[in-house]
Amino acid sequence: MKLYALMTLIYFSLLTHSLLGQSNGTIIPEEARRHFVMGTTLFKDAKTQSDFSTAVNEFKQATDLAPQWPDPLYNLALAKEATGDFAGAISDLKSYRKFIHTDVELRSVQDKIYALEAKAKKVISKQEEELKPTL
Repeated sequence: MKLYALMTLIYFSLLTHSLLGQSNGTIIPEEARRHFVMGTTLFKDAKTQSDFSTAVNEFKQATDLAPQWPDPLYNLALAKEATGDFAGAISDLKSYRKFIHTDVELRSVQDKIYALEAKAKKVISKQEEELKPTL
């Protein structure tokens, strides 16, 4: 799981426009940047559901403080995915799409949404199977 999280963050850093605290010339509040960096650090080191939930909280605070900054929103989606909140991750990625300016990025994010939909479907199928009475 840790390798997956690290690879996802590397992928994220290649996808986004800026990790330096500015997006489209907009100044990012320092407190938002603080929560983003804390969330990124916690996400990289996360090993448990609780660890990933803590990262979710940090990214959520960053997005609340700087809704014009797409980076924490994307990381929030990744952290929610790691906690198993696929619906929340899909919702965040759909919000993230409004910040995308290239067809390549749009395709990549849309494919990620499809992958999360598949994971969510698999979890639901498994839960339904477990609820079926055995004969």
